[in-house]
Amino acid sequence: MAAALPKHLTAERLSRVALGELRTNPRLLDCNPTSLMSAIVKASQLGLEVGSAMGHAYLVPYKTECTLIIGYRGMIALARRSGEIQSITARVVYARDTFELEYGLEEKLRHIPSTDEDPGQVTHVYAVAKLRDGGIQYEVMTRAEVEAVRKRSRAGGNGPWVTDWSEMARKTVMRRLFKYLPMSIEMADAMTAEADEDRLPERAVAATVVDLNTHLAASVERESPIAGGQQPSVTPEGGNLKPTTGHHSSTGPSTSADAASAQSNAALSTTSEQAPEEVDGSLGDGDDAVDARGIPWDERIHSSSRARTADGSWRRKRGVDPMTVERIERELMDEEGDPTANPPSDESGQDQGQDQSAAPPLTIDRILTGIASAKDVDAIDEWLDLSRTIPIGPSHRAEIERAEHERRNYLDDHLLDDSLETRAVRF
Repeated sequence: MAAALPKHLTAERLSRVALGELRTNPRLLDCNPTSLMSAIVKASQLGLEVGSAMGHAYLVPYKTECTLIIGYRGMIALARRSGEIQSITARVVYARDTFELEYGLEEKLRHIPSTDEDPGQVTHVYAVAKLRDGGIQYEVMTRAEVEAVRKRSRAGGNGPWVTDWSEMARKTVMRRLFKYLPMSIEMADAMTAEADEDRLPERAVAATVVDLNTHLAASVERESPIAGGQQPSVTPEGGNLKPTTGHHSSTGPSTSADAASAQSNAALSTTSEQAPEEVDGSLGDGDDAVDARGIPWDERIHSSSRARTADGSWRRKRGVDPMTVERIERELMDEEGDPTANPPSDESGQDQGQDQSAAPPLTIDRILTGIASAKDVDAIDEWLDLSRTIPIGPSHRAEIERAEHERRNYLDDHLLDDSLETRAVRF
């Protein structure tokens, strides 16, 4: 352990602090010794002291596992070691404070604390970093977004999240800000160490997706019944649909996708103990040569992976103009012969070529659900293209833009977490 310590932290000092934590929190003695030593060694590698005295890091028992939680002051200490940051701070905003936030060409962040004895409930938390080259980076999160992170954390029900909520809220927004700052090796290691703390256990995430499938299927049945009694299959490919505020992002009202996520999480407690059914993320069922509309794949306009959308159509190639896609697809249908162009009729006058299992009509809710469950940015762009094919009012367009913004930030966060984990495995 002494070999892993930085110069400013001795093995004797770390041992005394660790023993003090064991005496302060006897529940740590019930943890797996391997996980306990792993957390202490990780803290030593980062050069952080565990315990509430410095507030750098905490040892938190979670069932039989010991979890290392890096605190707000620990994040500041790591950020300053990069040598590129002049100052960094995080603050909590209360209901009676004066707080102004503007985005655009002339961004503005103004916070005047209230002098009342009771400032009210926490509404926002933000972090600001001044770089040595004169640049300024900042990040803002709402209380609801911080709570979403806490609920996803394994240690969200005990430890510093219970005793020092404001400190953990500052740490959370600062960790979000780290993704836009010059990053030292210690900062990258710290974010890797906590990569799993902002995620639900895999079993619970799968149960959430299954519950959401049931809710969405019932919603589509109520809003858009299909001839023949068949219901569309909506399979979201995202896990957690909680909204997240991205870098320099506004905090608008919740979307329809948020409501679906809230209902699925409410049912989580009754299904998380059951073995989740496997969710099939493949949308390419059926004939590999043509999609559900009978259109053959074309490399000019369709994704090279030959993946399909929720309604069975080819996924469009990113960057191709939607009008060009529609024109080429019409040409492809003419070449193949559109089976629905002049369908034969039987004696009763009904079209024999009518597809009884046609895709459900495109609605606002279906577009919001598709964006919220998109597994990558290509899928988001695809749903945005589809949204332009139906008449949409300004309010619904704003909802779609918010859903797009939230999903892109969610994917960015997890892509960075995955990248950091890959780096950690490589080292």
